Amino acid sequence: MTKPLIVITGASSGFGAEIAKLFNAAGYPELLLGRRTEKITSLPLNFDQVMVEAVDVTDQEQFKAAITKAEAKFGPVDLLVNNAGVMLLGNVQTQSSKEWQQMLDTNVMGVLNGTQIVLSGMVAREHGTIINMSSLAGKKTFVNHAAYVASNSAFMVLAKPFGRKFLVATFEFH
Repeated sequence: MTKPLIVITGASSGFGAEIAKLFNAAGYPELLLGRRTEKITSLPLNFDQVMVEAVDVTDQEQFKAAITKAEAKFGPVDLLVNNAGVMLLGNVQTQSSKEWQQMLDTNVMGVLNGTQIVLSGMVAREHGTIINMSSLAGKKTFVNHAAYVASNSAFMVLAKPFGRKFLVATFEFH
């Protein structure tokens, strides 16, 4: 039996890279997304069942095109790991509003983009999982983290409106 497709955003480092290694070792086909594809391709993976695409999760069309390409090769997405994120630290009084927008676009809109792209297929198949990786900053404030905290707070509540049919989970790390 062929294993289902796993999509991981932010797969170039940290948790994304480690999750990619685990699913790869278990033989799952993967679409690994990130801005720094050279870091992804340097991971110790068996690339026979891995597709790597340079994707900015804030660009929904680019994101959708990568998923469509992977689904044509491996079948429908069964698991989306929304892991891509940006943490630009700064004080509200002095931080650039461009940095706020970058965090909100990546940390919130990126999750919404990925979720919207895969959710219709999951609903039609009555099966699928979306995992949202988050930070403790979604529940607790920190000095010089105002916009980052706000973006993680929004990110964490995205799982609530989907109901019980689908697992949309948010995992926190500190």
